Amino acid sequence: MTVTTPQPQGSPILRILLYHADAPTQRHVKAVLKSAGLPHVVAVQSARAIIDKLCLGRFDVLITSDQLPDLDAWRLARIVQSGRFGEHLLRIIVVCEDHEVSLLCASAANHHARLLPVGQLEYLPELVKGAHRVTHGPGY
Repeated sequence: MTVTTPQPQGSPILRILLYHADAPTQRHVKAVLKSAGLPHVVAVQSARAIIDKLCLGRFDVLITSDQLPDLDAWRLARIVQSGRFGEHLLRIIVVCEDHEVSLLCASAANHHARLLPVGQLEYLPELVKGAHRVTHGPGY
């Protein structure tokens, strides 16, 4: 049985776009977010689908694997942060399988994304909720 923590009254709804190459991990991520009171998750199957969804609507958080079949995750992060999808600042969280390789890639990408090792998914809700402070704080 999953216990869902309701989102506090008056809290903004965080819209989350999710991609992970491993279907069981993607389902687990959705369950972790839902149990933390973050049920507004749209799951997609490719980098192209991420870009298509971003063109069609606004999301507050993008959670992606570092292993995408059609585009490097760090290049995707740079594209998303480029402003091509409006001025809304999107928080990007990359769930990485190989932490050392991902750290090198993140450095090369000028810190366009936040890293989270796949073994630390319990910290994901706090990172997602932190997106509210980034995207809805003063000046936004």
